[in-house]
Amino acid sequence: MGKKGKLGTKNSFESFTLHAPAALLAILVVLSGLDLPPIATFVAVAHPILRAIYVIVYISNLAFLRSLTWALGLICSGTLYGLCLSVIT
Repeated sequence: MGKKGKLGTKNSFESFTLHAPAALLAILVVLSGLDLPPIATFVAVAHPILRAIYVIVYISNLAFLRSLTWALGLICSGTLYGLCLSVIT
């Protein structure tokens, strides 16, 4: 793996620290007997897929697609937090 591959992967690990708590919160919400809307599953799964695409477009030096996948991944994490918190309150 070249330098860009390592940097893209490192960035994905940093992004994981934001998404993992949201995913754990969603699991706890469901285990507590509350229902999450189906979109919660979609955004929870979409984030890691977008991060994999992010590394590919980062290595390929496609700046617009890199920014787009990064932003969509961030939106997925934020949406998951929002959905969980809306069900809890």
